This record gives sequence, structure tokens and C-alpha cells, in this order.
Amino acid sequence: MKRDSFSRRQSIGLLVGGIVYLGWASTWSVGKLAMAVWTPIGLTTVRHLIAGLLLFIIAAQFGAKPKIPSLSEIIVGFFQCGLYFIFIYHALEIGSVSVAAVVAGMYPVLILLIVPRVERSLVTQIASLAFLLAGISVLVFDQSTDIMNINAPVLGWASAAAMAMTVATLAPRPNQSDSFAEVVRFMATAMLCGGATTGLFGIFLNDIWVRDIPTWENIYPIIWLSLVGSAAVFVGMEWLLRHYGSRYLSMGYATVPGLSVLINIVIYNEHISWRTAIGLGLTLCAFCIVGLSSYTYSTITSPLSLN
Repeated sequence: MKRDSFSRRQSIGLLVGGIVYLGWASTWSVGKLAMAVWTPIGLTTVRHLIAGLLLFIIAAQFGAKPKIPSLSEIIVGFFQCGLYFIFIYHALEIGSVSVAAVVAGMYPVLILLIVPRVERSLVTQIASLAFLLAGISVLVFDQSTDIMNINAPVLGWASAAAMAMTVATLAPRPNQSDSFAEVVRFMATAMLCGGATTGLFGIFLNDIWVRDIPTWENIYPIIWLSLVGSAAVFVGMEWLLRHYGSRYLSMGYATVPGLSVLINIVIYNEHISWRTAIGLGLTLCAFCIVGLSSYTYSTITSPLSLN
């Protein structure tokens, strides 16, 4: 009886995780569609203002009260919900969605590889790093790949790393011991701060936000990115963390880039060169190794990481 209950619980976790991962993976291709009209700054601003407002409404329904933004919320908003996404959308604007998704996906995977609390074998670590280095080397030397398609996500890594170090030094973020309402309120405030600061940054740079009058074909992507990619995915990840621990989140970080490539090639018919395919394949092998080992051993991650 206990075994049946455990299997049912695991099945529910995998089902919810699969839905969350698919929603998360879809944001890369949808983001590319949105870039037809929106600028990177404009898309980043509008996406996080909408998502932040929705998350704030959800948090209020669970009893969270409005607060003046804390230093950590402002920092997370500026670096994670601002600079990181500007770099990512710039990569989507100029190059391959698959390459941008995989290169950006390396950041949390590298974090999982170096987390000291994970009982991961030396062979697993060496194999993962070998596949990562081989894959990124092929992509860098592939003449069909725009180098900024790789550099822009790496700059996004830098902004995420700067955020993590700054917050760890100056002001800690909420953790799993905090209430669901408080964690959602924190992220809602961070998104609103990120959208606001990015918008002001755009005004300072005379960014026009939109290149043309948006039509429904250009509006529905930003609705999807805001409601599904930011709000729903964050709530789903937080739910998984509280009910199943961190292993499902770790597995998501390792599997979402591969799902992104699959969605982009199968549904959106992106054509990539055979060299790019080899580079992506080698890199995704590393992700699979990390994902399997992360599922075997529970790792310490947070839904406040890259989403």
C-alpha cells in the first residue's frame, strides 16, 4: 500500500514537473517570435511588469502584505529580471534559438556540478565537463554560429553571478522555511523592480521598446512569456520544491535546454548546420548526465534562480 502511494506521489511530481519544464522550455522559441516587434529592453520591461503584478495578486490571495522593496529584491530585480533577460533576448534577436538556450542553460548546470553538498562521483563530474567543453568548443568554432549568440548568454551568466554574490553579501533572499505567500511576494516585487529599472534604463538610452505597431501575432508571445514563462513556471517550481524537494528542480535545469532545442526544431522548424547540431548534442549529453545524477541525489537549488 505504501509502495502504491509512493509511486502515485512520484507520478504526480513527474507530471507536474513535465508541465512546468515544457512551459519553461517554450519561452525560448516564443521569445524569438516576440523579438520581431519588441526590443530586448522593451520585452524585458513589459514581461516582468505583467508577471510581477500577477504574482503579487497571487501572493495577496495567500495573505501577503505590500512592503517597501528590500535591497535584495531590488538587486534580484535589476540583475536577474533585468540585465540577464536583456542579454538573452539580444542573443535570440541575432542568432539561433537552440544555441542561445543551450549556452544560457550551461550556467545552472555548472552550478549543479560544483555544489559541494551533492554526492556526485568524480567520473560523472569529469564526463560532464568534458562534454561541456567539447560542445562549446564546436559551437565557438562553427562559422555558422554568430559569436554574440554565445557571448550574450555568457554576459547573462555574469549578471546572474553578480546578483548571487551581491545578495549573498548584502541581503539574503527568502528560503524554503518562509511561507509560500512570502516567497511569491518577494519574486513579484523583484520582477516589478526589474521591469521598472529596465524601463528607466531604456528611457535613458532612448530605446523605443517596440519597432512597429504590435499585432495579435506579436502580443500573444509576450502574454505567454509573462503568464506562463514567468508567473506560472515560478509558482510551479516553488510548489515542486515544497512538496518534492530540490531534485525535480535540479533535473529541470538540466533537461529544459534539450526540450527547448526539440521544441524549436520540431515545431518552429529551425534549420541548424551539422556542426551546430554536433555542438548542441555534445553539450546536451553533459546536461543529461547532470540531470540523472541530480535526480539520484537531492541537490540544493532555489526557484529564485534563473527561470
